[in-house]
Amino acid sequence: MPFFILNNCILRYKQYVNFAVHGNTVDYSNIFTFWRNKTFASLITYVMPACILALIPSVMFEIWEGHYAIAIVDVVAFLTAYFISLNYKIDLADRKVAVAILLSVFSLTQMAMGSFSMGVIYFSSLTIFISLQFSTPIAVLSHLFKVFVFFIFTIVFFFDRNILTSYFNLSFPRWIIYSSNFLFLDLMIVIMLKQLLTGLEKTMFKKANLYEQLEKEIEFKVKQNQLLKQSRQQYLTLFSKSPVAVFVVQSATNKILQVNASAIKNYGYSEYEFMNMKLDDLKLNSDFKTEEKVLDVPFKSINVTKSGKEINVEIRCTEIFFDGEKANLVIVTDISESIKHIQAIEQQNNKLKEIAYMQSHIVRVPVANIIGLTNLLIDNFKADEDLQLIHHLKNSVKDLDDIIKNMANQTN
Repeated sequence: MPFFILNNCILRYKQYVNFAVHGNTVDYSNIFTFWRNKTFASLITYVMPACILALIPSVMFEIWEGHYAIAIVDVVAFLTAYFISLNYKIDLADRKVAVAILLSVFSLTQMAMGSFSMGVIYFSSLTIFISLQFSTPIAVLSHLFKVFVFFIFTIVFFFDRNILTSYFNLSFPRWIIYSSNFLFLDLMIVIMLKQLLTGLEKTMFKKANLYEQLEKEIEFKVKQNQLLKQSRQQYLTLFSKSPVAVFVVQSATNKILQVNASAIKNYGYSEYEFMNMKLDDLKLNSDFKTEEKVLDVPFKSINVTKSGKEINVEIRCTEIFFDGEKANLVIVTDISESIKHIQAIEQQNNKLKEIAYMQSHIVRVPVANIIGLTNLLIDNFKADEDLQLIHHLKNSVKDLDDIIKNMANQTN
């Protein structure tokens, strides 16, 4: 149970630190800035609690030796740094600057109070912190600040070497050696860390760009797959629901690979039977010998169904790829009824032509004879009343002749 409570407390502490550093949302747009913030969060999470273990004996020994001021400064500096780091109401960049200033002041205070070694240690920690959390110009300015501080100390010690001897137990030449070596090592730390971070930053940016490109490629492929699925679904719908017979056949062998419901209905074969047939079995052999000539060009043929019934069809063949291999999409339209209608119309036209022939050559002959006889009667009769009747007869026959002519012309 105690272990569970401790583990739960540590988990809650980590969550609070992440919230204090990153907030409710994490910005991954600048991957290197995110890495810096994560490093700062790790510093608060792991380093600050570890400092407590170092702070407690340090304060105890300072008090033991009577250095109460140093002990108080240690505790105040630590608590202030901890409070500022975890205060999410303060902007994160401002918190980092405040911690850097606090480390600088604490280091100078330690050195001014005679704890030269502690001041140098925290100055080195400041160098690492600024190099990791800030840009190169700020890191260089931090180093120049240390140079300025040591230069001021050197001037003071040059004119009053008793301070150097009494506080630090060092001679002036030894001070020059220590300070110059410290400044040199500090500069090397800045240069090496910045080179390391520059290479890391480039690598992270490359990785982020590659990851972004990979995401775009995956998104593109997902969209392509969705479009391909939609296209395939549309093809299957058009293929299966088509009212005419549709076949998918191999280009090389004319073997039937797939058929739709209309083909099964029109020909009487089952799907399994079709899968073991070729188009040649449907009397299409002669049509598909010249394969290149029939592609995309409709032509007519006669097919035979399973029951032996002959049907007139119009065929259109288009080249496609089916399951990765070259194939032909064959659309077969049954035009038997259309041909029957055309034949019926042609028969009707032939009958009409026969009627027209009879009207113009058979029916019209007696009418022409009547007209001729009427003309003879007119020439031989002299009585006015008879002539008038004969003229009426002639006009009536002429009207009948005109009607027959019109009927013959319209029929032709």
